[in-house]
Parts: sequence; structure tokens; C-alpha cells
Amino acid sequence: MVIVEGKKEEVAKKLKQRFEYDGPFIDRMMLIDPTGYKYVDYIGKKLEKIIPELAGSKGGLNIGQQETIQDVLGVVIPWFSTNFDRITEDDVWKAETNYREKFGIVPNIEGISKSPKDINQYENPEFIKYLMDIVDSKKSARELEKELKSQVEKIYEDDDVLVVRPMSYAASCYYGANTKWCTTTKGSSGYFDKHFSNGKLYYFLNKKTNVKSALFIDNDRKVEVYDSSDRLINLDDLRKEFPQQTDLIDELSGVGSFIKILRDYARGNATRSELYSDPLIADIIPEEPLGQTKLIIEFDDDDKFLEIVGLHEDDIWFAKMINSSYSDYEFMDSYQIKEDFKDGYVIYGELTDENIGLLKQIAEFVYPEKTFNIDDDTYRIELNEKLLALFPSEIGYIIDDYTLEKNREMFTVAEETIDSEINRLLEDSGFELYRGYRKIQTTVGNLLMWSARLGINKTNMSSLFEEIINNNGSGNIGGWHENSYEFQNDKYFDSESFNNEVTRQFDKILEEIESDSEEKGVPIKEFLDFRNRILKKFKPEIWYKLPKDNNVSFRIQGFDKDDMKVIVRLQSKTRGYRDVNLSEENFYNLLYQPGLFDADEL
Repeated sequence: MVIVEGKKEEVAKKLKQRFEYDGPFIDRMMLIDPTGYKYVDYIGKKLEKIIPELAGSKGGLNIGQQETIQDVLGVVIPWFSTNFDRITEDDVWKAETNYREKFGIVPNIEGISKSPKDINQYENPEFIKYLMDIVDSKKSARELEKELKSQVEKIYEDDDVLVVRPMSYAASCYYGANTKWCTTTKGSSGYFDKHFSNGKLYYFLNKKTNVKSALFIDNDRKVEVYDSSDRLINLDDLRKEFPQQTDLIDELSGVGSFIKILRDYARGNATRSELYSDPLIADIIPEEPLGQTKLIIEFDDDDKFLEIVGLHEDDIWFAKMINSSYSDYEFMDSYQIKEDFKDGYVIYGELTDENIGLLKQIAEFVYPEKTFNIDDDTYRIELNEKLLALFPSEIGYIIDDYTLEKNREMFTVAEETIDSEINRLLEDSGFELYRGYRKIQTTVGNLLMWSARLGINKTNMSSLFEEIINNNGSGNIGGWHENSYEFQNDKYFDSESFNNEVTRQFDKILEEIESDSEEKGVPIKEFLDFRNRILKKFKPEIWYKLPKDNNVSFRIQGFDKDDMKVIVRLQSKTRGYRDVNLSEENFYNLLYQPGLFDADEL
């Protein structure tokens, strides 16, 4: 065996010295010799010829070129190893006829016909494919089936279930028939060869239902499971489909060894690299005693972790939005804050004494008929209505800034609340968040303690964590999305930044009031008088009938300060509604002399 391995290593080493960029590919090609030694020289000679033709003198094959080579040698070498004794001279000439019709003369056909069992006579491996068809056509169905069955490692069989490890591409196609697995792709052995060289591939077959599943464990012990449609599923799905083979599944996937490795490590009998055998172990921080060694556990994504801790899908979405640096989520928007402002809420409680003083100066001008009193609900509503009408731009900036600061406050409170609840659940179980929700941290000793407490000796990291959390309060956190409005705390509201913006806008309003003149447009005092005269008789947002035409209703929508006009909405049972801007004179003309207006224009 040492001599065999030495020969393979020698051929591979020589090839890799010449084609330094193709080392991993060359190693894979050495593995397609089922004998481990008999055909490695032939494989080496063919690679020495083919690689320069495809990729130049130093090699450097791309993926497509590698697959082209594998699709030939990966098929013909295992076949030839099994069938060389069956090949006759007559078979060779029949294959030559078929090959010549498509590609021309077969190189060294005379040498092949004289020594058909010597693979070194076959200068063109493609010709062996045509020979395969001739030789296989002579076999009975029973012989073909027997041959393919000899090309698998039978792992388990009973009346219902068969579990095999295919050792050849042909066997993979036979046992994986009627699936969409890439390892059974017709006429292309590349995918099978990659899986065969990079790990162990197992096929689970239910004889009665014809259900098939594939289990692949790569050389790093990462586990993948596929259903017959080639859809990636998890290990639990495979256990459910084959419930009587759960122990076998655990054994093949290495699930049953995780707790043993933890125990051995804590006793100094296992290495760090053995701990990495579980795919969820992302990092190991050794400590003394070894039971205190920290394990960094990394999930595929945040969703997986958040599902395990028992969160509803709405809370999972909410938690990810709160913790995303790209989130556009808003607890409150400017429209909502503006409506609250109209109702006399928000903003006032955040104002500094300085800004309350500035607001008092503004109020004494725009609302002189009432004493300044922002503690009075009615007064605030009426004052806010005037401020929005007279200074929409400045008040809009204040509302937008308040909205921004309020959302920042609520984001901070929500993030703290979510992390606090999750951490509390984790801490009760001996875990803690390490980075985001994808990575968590615990110790070897903590996992062993829980394994003993729960009586679990065969499991993997993912399943053990889920069992621990389920035992210790999964589903007892959440409700964040439903109660998102509650995430408020004044200490996180940036009052200084907000009041700086308020001061800027109040100063602009006072500047406009103080510099009020005809040159700038309609004086504020004149506009206020005009507005007050209208609102004294007609309240905004209330429908009234035209005094001279009861078929038409109207209401005050607002005022246009620059043009000194009132905005009126008219509504007719037969003509729908429309908004019109009217001077004070035309407004009263509309009420008492509607005949002066063209009804269609209105």
C-alpha cells in the first residue's frame, strides 16, 4: 500500500511541478483510478498532453476545461478498470467504425486491436467511450445491474430502505435515477467527481415509495442534504423521511460525536481542530481550565437564530430592521407628527425656556386676542393652527426635525429593549450575543452541563442550542412589532439638537414679522385681519350650504398668504367637488350672489 501511495504521489508531484496552478485538480484526477495505482501513469500522461493544449505550457485550467477533462477520464478509467477483460478485437473495430463516421481515424487503431486490454494503447480516451457502448450493449440487464451494484458501498439495507455510497459516476446515475441531482447529470461526470473527491456522498432510497434523498458530508464535516428535486433541505427533514435510520444519519453526519469531542477536549484528550468538526463552531478561544474555553457559534443568518429563540415572524422582521444600518423603518412620520401638532400635542414639552420665550413673542403677534398659555390645550390647538397657516415652511422644518429626533430616540430604545430581552434569555442559559444575532458565545463547560441536565448525548451544536433554549424559555420574548409605539424614553431624545433647529426657525419667523412691509408682499398683520374676518363666521373644515343655493356646499380649506385669498372647497351632488382660490370680495359674492359665477367653472 505504501508503494501504491508513493506511485500516486510521485506522478502527482511531477505534474504539479509543471502545472503549478492546477494542483487541486491534479489531486482530484489521481483519485479517479479505482485501483489507486494501476492507471495513474496513464492519467498522468494524458494530463501532460491535454493541459498544455487547453491552457498553455504552465497550465491554469478554468472550471469549464477541468470539467471537460473529468467528463472523459472520470468516466472511462473506472469503466475500463471493470470491463477490460470483456473487450475483444471485434468490439474494437465496431467502435472504430462508429468513431470514424463522426471524428475520423482512431489514433493507433492497429495497436489497440492487437492489445485491447492494455489502456496505454488508447492514445485518445474519447475512443473508449465508443468502445463502452459496444461492450455494454452485449451485457444483459442482469449483468449491467450486477456491475453497477458492485460499484457502491452498501451502508444499510432492509425491506424498506437502502442506503448506499456510490463509488462511480455510473453507479451514481443508476441509484440516483429519476432525480435532478447534479451528481447524476447525463453525460457529465464532473459534479460527481468533485463530490467524490471533496467528501462522502450517500443516497437514501425508500424502496416502496421511491423517495430519494442525498446526504453529502464534505472534508470539513459540513453537512448538506438534498431532496430528489435537488432542493437543499436540513438534517431533520432527512430524519423525518427516514425515521428508522436516525442513528445511522447521526453516525454518518457526525452528529453523535459532538458531545464526546466536547468531553474529550475538556479532559485534554481532543484538539481544537476536532472541536471545529461541527459546522456552527466559528472560533475557539482557549482558556484554563479547558472547560472554560470559549466557543463562538455562528448561524447561517440572523433568521435562524431568531427562530430558535421563539420569535414570531413579525418580530424577526422588526428586530432585523432595528439592527440594520440600511433600515428605512419609521416609528413616526412627518404627516403623523403634523396631525398631532394640529391637535395640540408634541414639540412643546421639548422646548427650552429660551425657545418658549421666542414662541411667546410670535404668539403675541399672531394671536394677540388671547393670553399666551401653552399649558392650555385649546390655546395650543388654536395657536398651532395659525402658525401652520402663516409659516408653513418654518413650522414644517421644526416638525421634520422633531420627527427625525423622535425616530432616533425610539430606534435606540427599541434596540436596547430587544437586545436586553434576548440577552436575558441567553444569559439564563449560559450564552451571550457576540456579534449581531448571527454569532453567540458560550463555553465548553456550559454545553456539557446542559447535555447532562437534558440527558442528550448524541446531537450537534444547532440541535443542542435549540433544546437548551426550548427548555429555558423559548417564546417568552417578543411582541415588539405589535407594541412598537411604546419604545420611548426622553433621555434618548436629542433635545439640544432639536432646540437649535427650533431657535433657527423661530428667529426666521420673528425676522419676517419685524421686517414686514409692502415690498415683501402682503403684510402679516393685514393677512391676519383678513383671515380672522373669515374664520369669525366660518370655522375651517366644516361644511356649510351656500345661502343662495342649497344644492352646493362649501368649507374653508385654508388661506393663501401671498395672494391674500381664501381656499374654498365646493361640493355639488351632481358635479362632485373642486377647490377655488377667492379674494375676500369674491368669497362673499359666491355666498350671496352665486349667479355672478359660471357654475361649470366652479
